Amino acid sequence: MHSLREDTIYRDIKQLHLLAMELKSNFDREYKSEDLMTSFKPFDMMLPRILKALPESIKKQESLIRHSRWLGVHLRKGDPGACSQDIKDICFNDIPTLEEAYLSYVLSNQIIKERQPWETIHHVIRSIAQSLFDSGHHANAVEAAFKEINNLVKQAYKKVCNGDKERDGDDLMRKAFSCTRSSQGTLDRGPLLRLTDRDLATDSGYNVQDGYMNLFAGAIRGIRNPKAHENMSIDAAEAWEMLVFASHLMRMWDRGQSVMPTISPVAAGTSSSI
Repeated sequence: MHSLREDTIYRDIKQLHLLAMELKSNFDREYKSEDLMTSFKPFDMMLPRILKALPESIKKQESLIRHSRWLGVHLRKGDPGACSQDIKDICFNDIPTLEEAYLSYVLSNQIIKERQPWETIHHVIRSIAQSLFDSGHHANAVEAAFKEINNLVKQAYKKVCNGDKERDGDDLMRKAFSCTRSSQGTLDRGPLLRLTDRDLATDSGYNVQDGYMNLFAGAIRGIRNPKAHENMSIDAAEAWEMLVFASHLMRMWDRGQSVMPTISPVAAGTSSSI
């Protein structure tokens, strides 16, 4: 079980708070600017180290950064009166908020770690994502997993696309996995790459292929790079759900490959039950 006593980030946050409270006490005693600057320096040196070590999901401590910056600016100018409110905000709002966010992160991450059956995750996704996830880089783990799926499909598509232009993302998934039926319900065109071992001439087989084509396309379009989505942060629980989804997509990919590991472009364009 995670012990906060052994957590260096948590210890540093507590130490930062002590340094800030000591500095505020010196403000209250109306110390001279140079003495306040001496008290400020240890705080100013520790803060960047803590911010760098924080998990991605809680790195944006904008209020703490802003108040600390103005605190340094005014102390260097010899004008402590202009930043007396900043040190109060740091002590009573910013650092407590940071500590609460970090404790929440630790609790959430610990619960997820205790429930993580990595052995159930597809070996490709596990090899790509586990070290990133376990080190707290949740968005990077998700991004790496879905980029790997995209790259696998892209490489396979190049082998069967009969000289088609290079494709990526949503467009790639739809070109690689799409199949069409006639108005009578017979299979007109089989997919270049399969996602099921069922007979595509049947309703069940066609629906699975078409449905998973949309799942692959949607995943690559909506999930591949979670950091690129504005104001989106990924905690451990949400990242784990996405990795489980990526694992499932990889198993469907394997299922299709077991039926059709290679296919000629000509055969893919003909009517067949495949």
